Amino acid sequence: MSYETRIAAHGHDLLGESPFWDAVDQALTWVDIYGRQIHRLHPATGARQLWSMPDRVATAIPRAHGGMLVALSRSLHMFEPATGLAAAFFSLDQAGPGIRFNDARTDSHGRLWIGTMNEADEVRTGALYRIDADLGCTRIEQGIAISNGIGFSPDNTRFYFADTPERVIRAYDFDSAAGTIGNRRDLIIVDGDSAYPDGSTVDREGYIWNAQWEGSRVVRYAPDGRIDAVLTLPVSRPTCCVFGGADLRTLYVTSACMELTGAELRTQPLAGSLFAIETDATGIACTRFAG
Repeated sequence: MSYETRIAAHGHDLLGESPFWDAVDQALTWVDIYGRQIHRLHPATGARQLWSMPDRVATAIPRAHGGMLVALSRSLHMFEPATGLAAAFFSLDQAGPGIRFNDARTDSHGRLWIGTMNEADEVRTGALYRIDADLGCTRIEQGIAISNGIGFSPDNTRFYFADTPERVIRAYDFDSAAGTIGNRRDLIIVDGDSAYPDGSTVDREGYIWNAQWEGSRVVRYAPDGRIDAVLTLPVSRPTCCVFGGADLRTLYVTSACMELTGAELRTQPLAGSLFAIETDATGIACTRFAG
């Protein structure tokens, strides 16, 4: 399998995250969490849009009915670019201090799976939630330090999830109709002196692509957890990835420049940019939020 990496969008995102390829608009949406911004790029034309948010923004997922579902630090909102944010329909008021939303993905039914983390300390007070089309919210898992790596197998029988500090990507049995998970087991142990599993995506063959914080790489894992390929990037903090493009063969990778020293930034001037990697793999189309 061959790979060609290019810059899809120059930038200095403090914490670029949550890329979503919208096949309807042929556009990529992603966020800069600490920069409090939502980005949208139309690769065919190079056109870009930018929306500033009043708080840190963890994800922005296009909706089936138009606009976006936006997760701010501790609340979920509907967002229309023309009119702005609606009032929160769910908040983390009962979750305790230091908790904020983090990684998120929609499943094939358009339900949102979103995790939280404790940014004050790596204590296990985070959780994983499922947001349904009727905006009902169900807590699925708890006792999590940093939620990441959410993904689904192409046959909708597996759910993937990582608790970043543990350096483990787990697999669960997934009941797609019911929206439930079970039978948790460790699938992948991320090795290396500094690499940590961050955001993931899954291709049509069932291979898991995981961006690895402080690892300067995206790793492609076989469904049984074996390393299939390592894609090296010119930044130390890639954060998440998703397949996009008309043929779903372009892997888009977000990155971060937060907390890098001046010396580190001089050696990786592209930190915080969006990367595009041309692959021979084909991704699974993202599903707009159903609500």
